[in-house]
Amino acid sequence: MKFTEYSLTDQNQTFELILLPDTQNQNIIWEEIEPLPNTSQLDVNGNYIFKYIVTPDSTIDATIKGYVYKRNTKESISMPATFYTARIGYWNLTNSNEYKRINTFITKKGLNIPDDVSSVNVLEKSQRELLYKYLYQYTIAKLDYNRDLRLGITEQTRVGVNALVDDPSGSSPIDYADFLIALYRGYDIPARMVVGYVSNISGFTSDGFFHYWVEYYDSSLKSWITLDPFLEDYSTKSLYKSNFADHITILRRGKSPLAPNLTFYETNDFLVTSVPNSEIIPEFKVDAGLNFEKNLITRPFTKGYISLSNTGNIAITGYTIKKSNIENITKYIDPINNMSSQIVLPKQNSNIQINLPMQDRNINFFVNIRFTNQDIFSSEEVLEYDMSPTVPILLDIFVKILSTILFILLSSLIYFGIVKFRKHG
Repeated sequence: MKFTEYSLTDQNQTFELILLPDTQNQNIIWEEIEPLPNTSQLDVNGNYIFKYIVTPDSTIDATIKGYVYKRNTKESISMPATFYTARIGYWNLTNSNEYKRINTFITKKGLNIPDDVSSVNVLEKSQRELLYKYLYQYTIAKLDYNRDLRLGITEQTRVGVNALVDDPSGSSPIDYADFLIALYRGYDIPARMVVGYVSNISGFTSDGFFHYWVEYYDSSLKSWITLDPFLEDYSTKSLYKSNFADHITILRRGKSPLAPNLTFYETNDFLVTSVPNSEIIPEFKVDAGLNFEKNLITRPFTKGYISLSNTGNIAITGYTIKKSNIENITKYIDPINNMSSQIVLPKQNSNIQINLPMQDRNINFFVNIRFTNQDIFSSEEVLEYDMSPTVPILLDIFVKILSTILFILLSSLIYFGIVKFRKHG
């Protein structure tokens, strides 16, 4: 990938790349990232954003290679943010007659719920499971696509759920995704769009294609579930709750139906090939340390750093301080200089800044910290640092205080000398 700054200004510009994230069902094994981004962050949807700073009239050639490690996992995921149920834009179904048609459809399927039910949370577990399935089936039954449609992301006009209610013919993959997300959110089911790549391992095409699909949050399983209503309609195969090993997530949209967008600019910018019988496995390794600045009594706090280096081949996406001999240690974490919204890539370093108050800085400080990747991979470290003052430090403090006093005295003598000279001059 190549980024060239053509700006006529003399200021640096920041370019962002959306890169494949780690999810419940995929891990990205980073083989090469050259050069490393200036910063790498998580957005509110859990996407990976690489930020490169480009100076005027310069070019950055970025080479990014790795492996997508697909797997099935049963780890529970906590309840997602409330914005995943927001009925906004393309995902806001306002047609009351359509809800009546939906209710008729699911009743014929065997699920009897009151007409005024607007939230999945009032249903029993068995009813919720059927509602997830029947809303998916309703989407496939309702929409239709042009038989000349080519697989992949096309330039078709995106119309949103309400327009699809009136004219469901000629729907594209993003229309199927929009429609299903709107239906799920209409019943307070967290749902989001995935923009990704379907590889050729399932035989839909010979070379793979970019595509849109849906993930919804199953509150019973406490897990995000992948669905692809368009591909089921297109292939005429039952794909409900398939493992979708061929679906590679590139980015997710949940807070907004419009953003973020793919950041691949040319045909060969993003290439995927299968690697059968590969011995490549994810390795989560963290090299962590703890350091503090000199313990000077003249300061109201002591600044320290939990430093970490990613020596594995997958990203570090978060941390949790599990235990410390300082009560409520997390309130002393610097709100700006920490990695709460950052990821640490292989061969990348980061710091978590701690500002300890005066009463806590004359101790043998320790902290038990857990670094994670999607709570599936983790590493715990116990870090210690003796902050007790020693004689040389106290002597250093005494010398600094004495130097300050002497400086004040000398300044005073010079000042009064100048005043006296002016009086007798």
